[in-house]
Amino acid sequence: MQMTTMSTMMKENESDEGSFYNELPTNPLVEPGTMSIVIILYTVTCLMGMFGNGLICLVVIRRPKMRTVINLFICNLALSDLVLCSFGAPLTLVAMLSSSWTLGLAPCRIYSMITACMVFVSSLTFTAVAIDRFCLVVYPFLRPIDKVKCIVAIVIIWIIAIAMTLPIALQSYIIDLAEIYNITTHTIVCIEIWDYTENRKKYTIALFVVQFAYPLLLVSIAHASIAIKLMRNVKPGARSRDNDAMENRRRRRTNRMLSAVVTVFAVSWLPFNVVSLIQELGEGDTPSHFTGAAVYLLAVSSTWLNPLLYAWLNDNFRKEFHRMMPCIPCLKETRNVGCVKPSQPGASTTNFMIDKRSQPSMATYLQPTSVEKSSSGKSGEHDTTM
Repeated sequence: MQMTTMSTMMKENESDEGSFYNELPTNPLVEPGTMSIVIILYTVTCLMGMFGNGLICLVVIRRPKMRTVINLFICNLALSDLVLCSFGAPLTLVAMLSSSWTLGLAPCRIYSMITACMVFVSSLTFTAVAIDRFCLVVYPFLRPIDKVKCIVAIVIIWIIAIAMTLPIALQSYIIDLAEIYNITTHTIVCIEIWDYTENRKKYTIALFVVQFAYPLLLVSIAHASIAIKLMRNVKPGARSRDNDAMENRRRRRTNRMLSAVVTVFAVSWLPFNVVSLIQELGEGDTPSHFTGAAVYLLAVSSTWLNPLLYAWLNDNFRKEFHRMMPCIPCLKETRNVGCVKPSQPGASTTNFMIDKRSQPSMATYLQPTSVEKSSSGKSGEHDTTM
């Protein structure tokens, strides 16, 4: 769903033309006194988001053993956030600070659809990860997806996201209000113009359900089922109690981290979606431009919170971040949750972990520095860690 910060939608009823013009910006959407604060907040948010998500993509690309199935999905999330910080948020800032759109039709259409498209990519990726983890934990003997299928799923996610949000771009135009209302002041606006208002409303509601509400419902159900399964501590196959408890703790930590990321996404984007629905469907006063700017900033803030969650809750990402940025002390410490200490009797310096989802002879690695071999001598295809 795209909340047009440049203006409210053009009304079909010609009697509303005057009010439509009054609601369009003839001055910057942000008061001069708060303009510098808005610029600073948006700039810091975009830079932090680009840095953090760029780092995640770089870690997954540069480290072959970090290219696990779940890490590829996380990289896709980081890529969508990176695009949002690099293009969506800057174009929104330009729209807020300018009284007239000066960037042309192509940037206008990109600006109109990019936020909706990136949110679609994120929500569909969350859904794919949740379904994959659900099958991994609840139905451990199903054949896991491999990296090729994961990449195919990611490509399909982007195709669906672009296809579902393309109507926003196709219905976006730049218009000169001086030519419409016979006024002397030239004000160019980037705005969505639909043939019928009802079509726009139906599309907005459908997009909200498919893009935000339904994926979050599926993810919530999947994560709840995973948590219940882990609490019951079901143990398929023969294994030692230590290994079973170790894997159970690791999967709980992974589920907590994924749940935290989804929660941040939901909390950050919910106000934006609510304000967008009010603006689109409300019969009374529409939300102020300041409200639109504030909820959009809150939504974009999730782009830099996610890398912090990965560094905080995942040892592998934290270790790779420290490898690339050794000057940051807080990335140095790692927790040995799920690892066998070399000082323990019979322990090895290599950390082993059996994938509960695979057959008993299949194995996977816990840390990105070691890969456990199965009894047949082949490495496990699917990972249960990140």
